[in-house]
Amino acid sequence: MKNFLYLVSNIIFLLKNFLYLPHLKKNIKIFKKIFNLKIVNPPPKKNIKKKLFIFGRVEFNQILFQIPSIYAARLNGFNVTVVLPEICLWYLILYKKIGANSFIFYENIFFRFINKKTIPIFRRLLKGNLKYKKINLKKIILSTLLRKEKKGLINLKKYDSKILKEIISKSIHIIDNLNFLILSKKPNYFIFEDRGYIPEGLFFEYAVNNKIDVIEFHAGHKPNLLNFKRYNKRNMTVHPFSITKKKFYQIKSQLNYTTLKKKVFQELTECYRNELWFSEVGTTREKKEISKKKFLKSLNLDPRKKIACFFNHILWDATFFWGKDLFNSYQDWLVESVKMMYKKKDINWIIKCHPANVVKNFRDKSKVFSEEKLLKCYFKDLPNNIKIIPSDSQISTFSILKLIDYCITVRGTIGIEAACLGIPVITAGTGRYEDYGFTHNSTNKNIYLSKLRGIDKLPKLRQSQLNALAFAYVSLFTKQIQTNVIDFKFLKNKSADLKVTVNNDSEGEDIQLISNWLESNNEDLLN
Repeated sequence: MKNFLYLVSNIIFLLKNFLYLPHLKKNIKIFKKIFNLKIVNPPPKKNIKKKLFIFGRVEFNQILFQIPSIYAARLNGFNVTVVLPEICLWYLILYKKIGANSFIFYENIFFRFINKKTIPIFRRLLKGNLKYKKINLKKIILSTLLRKEKKGLINLKKYDSKILKEIISKSIHIIDNLNFLILSKKPNYFIFEDRGYIPEGLFFEYAVNNKIDVIEFHAGHKPNLLNFKRYNKRNMTVHPFSITKKKFYQIKSQLNYTTLKKKVFQELTECYRNELWFSEVGTTREKKEISKKKFLKSLNLDPRKKIACFFNHILWDATFFWGKDLFNSYQDWLVESVKMMYKKKDINWIIKCHPANVVKNFRDKSKVFSEEKLLKCYFKDLPNNIKIIPSDSQISTFSILKLIDYCITVRGTIGIEAACLGIPVITAGTGRYEDYGFTHNSTNKNIYLSKLRGIDKLPKLRQSQLNALAFAYVSLFTKQIQTNVIDFKFLKNKSADLKVTVNNDSEGEDIQLISNWLESNNEDLLN
């Protein structure tokens, strides 16, 4: 019966996507692009019948972005299956052209009927943490809703029950079908690019729980760099840009302070000045350096006081993905931290809203800057020693780092940058770099708040700058690989669109590195 319903649903989706007039016009343009694409797939070098699944994308350049992973799998002789939401002819043609063997479609027209299990699960969801078939459904649903609503906190008991039931029902439908869709095919590997929201988060946890070799890849800190990490039950909440301690200390022992400082500072300076630093979300676009005198004057700060900068995370972005937070949400962290700032009047406090808000809002057709909106709502009149730098500020973050005395973050990249400059860093969560000797960590929120209150009395950490430089070096140079088979960059338009160019270098060093690593047991791909 499942096979029949699956077939019927796919036929309906195929007809809808091909014959619907607006889709037809778009499809014709894409077919021309696919026809003009010159592709040379690598021939399989081994006769191995392993199966690799990759969670597919539905945008032209995003599909091309997966070429290194697919080519590496082909080089190993793997059968590549692409997991897609629904059947669309141009997806299939493009994926086939770059080496995919087969497809699985997880959307189903019958998902629109409310699942009979939804109501009891809905009630359990409102009462507390909820796992369904070992998948952390509440965490994934909350993360998805926060992003959808652009909010830092959602009370599920007050949320629209109709929408919530629809989300739960769809999630249950997908989870209930995962044995049929995935496990019955017995994949050896499953590759993801972004896996915290619905539906990717459901597939990711299912794959980990069923001991499939799970891989995640991301764009690096600048164009043409890729980062790969292997996941299992033990490390499934570790940040993808982290590294194992064993490898960290091994690499650190081979480098000296002078070399580390020169290489890391040169890379940071060039990336910021050339607007390359995480250009995927436009973090350095049109930013300018500023002198300390102008900085103090622009924010009307007391030059006699030290400066502590609170680098805010986007309240709704990747919430609950990595590690363990001291607070229930990024919103709670922000509010409780500002309350403590009120009590510490002998420090200049700066709340730096995340610059990626600008690009992410444009992509999502939103005008809501959640941090700034929240601060206005909770704190009507901030004292003179607490200032806000908005997301669209033209002041370079790297410039700010050179002017401050303390840095506060949960686990942001900024903590690494600040510690490299010798700035004390206070964290409010785990999952990335809290155990590498360059941050002041806390086991609960009360200890964190006491550290904030005594920020000017933080003890010096032995070798903190050296450890930070070593961690930065590993992150920037060792943990990422240069792509040869594709060139990619993020355009300087309002949505920072991905642009991928395909090169006929299907057996280059990048593909060899990925293919060898895929068949290893190593957690991190190191160049």
